[in-house]
Order: sequence, then structure tokens, then C-alpha cells
Amino acid sequence: MTVMKAIGFAQPNIHALFDALEPLDTEHVAVPAWNEAIKEYYNPDAAGVADHLVGQPVS
Repeated sequence: MTVMKAIGFAQPNIHALFDALEPLDTEHVAVPAWNEAIKEYYNPDAAGVADHLVGQPVS
């Protein structure tokens, strides 16, 4: 959570992202799920990328 807050994610959005990745337990997301989410986010052909989860940069 600390790293994601540092790069600009708002705390509620961090929780929403975590829940969307279907955690294995209360603290872990499966590596394949995280890997696929990153690939989808950076796919140059993707439409409607979910960057709405990123908040304003923290200063």
C-alpha cells in the first residue's frame, strides 16, 4: 500500500484494485493475476484503460 500511495493511488482505489484482482487471502494477490493486470493496463491496443483508479499525485 505504501508504494501505491507514493505513486499516486488514493487509498480507496488501492482497496478497489486489490479486490478486483481477487486476493488469495487478506494480504496477497496471485502473481499471474497481478501480471495480467499490468499487461492489460500497458497494452497499447487497449480501449478504456482503467486509469480511473489512479488518484492525484501525492506531493
